Amino acid sequence: MKQTKTKWVPTDKRFVAFFDILGFKDLVMRSSHSEIYEKLSEISKTKKWLESLSKESEIQNQIGNGEIYTVSFSDSVVIFSKNDDYENFKFFLVAVRWLFAKAIENKTPMKGGIAYGEISINKSEQIYFGQAIIDAYLIEEDVNYMGVTAHNSIDKYIDENKENLDIKYIEGILFDCK
Repeated sequence: MKQTKTKWVPTDKRFVAFFDILGFKDLVMRSSHSEIYEKLSEISKTKKWLESLSKESEIQNQIGNGEIYTVSFSDSVVIFSKNDDYENFKFFLVAVRWLFAKAIENKTPMKGGIAYGEISINKSEQIYFGQAIIDAYLIEEDVNYMGVTAHNSIDKYIDENKENLDIKYIEGILFDCK
C-alpha cells in the first residue's frame, strides 16, 4: 500500500547526522587529487542512492513517509530526516548505518554524531541551521574512533516516544542487537 508523501517544511523537528572522514588532511597530503576525488565520488553515489530509496514503491511500503536529505562539503557529510515521525526516524537510522557501512567497505574511515531537534533547511538557498546540527557536530568532534555516537537528544526522543516506537527494532539499528 503506497502512502502519500508529505512535503518538506523549512523548519521542523528532525534528526541529523554529522559525519567526518578520519585523517582527511593527511589523505590530502599523501594522496593524489584523483584518488581523493574517487573516494568522495563513492560517498556521493551512496548519498544519492539513499535519497532515491524513498521513491521506490517497495521501499516506500516499509518506510512510508520516510525521507532523507544529504549535504556534503569537503570531508563532512550531513544527513537530515524530513521530520521526526517514526517512519522518518527508522529510515534516518538505516541511512546513517548504510552510509557508515559503505564508507568502511570503501576503506574510508568515518566518525559521526547524531542528534535531534528543531532544524531549518532551505535546500534552494542552502540554509541549514539549528541546535541539533551543532549538537551532532560537537558529539562527532568528541569521538576519537571510527564510529557513530548519539547525542542525549536521541535518548530523550526515544524516552518520550517509546509507546509509539518499536524499541527492539530501533535498538537493533542503533546497537546491532537481535
